[in-house]
Amino acid sequence: MMLEALNETGQGQLPELPFPVRPLQTGIGTRAENTYLNQLLGDAITELQADGTIQSLMEQHLLKPPGSD
Repeated sequence: MMLEALNETGQGQLPELPFPVRPLQTGIGTRAENTYLNQLLGDAITELQADGTIQSLMEQHLLKPPGSD
């Protein structure tokens, strides 16, 4: 398996992973009484999902197959 050309940061990327990728779930913990922070985080995550940023990052870093939900 050969690496594609190095990107601007000098990192290479495999064109295809040599192993299956399982769905990735992430989380964050905050104190329930910190309603301001919880609201800000919730709003930010909702916006990142709506504009496709999270999907794009997942694909860019090979955390999710392109085009999958």
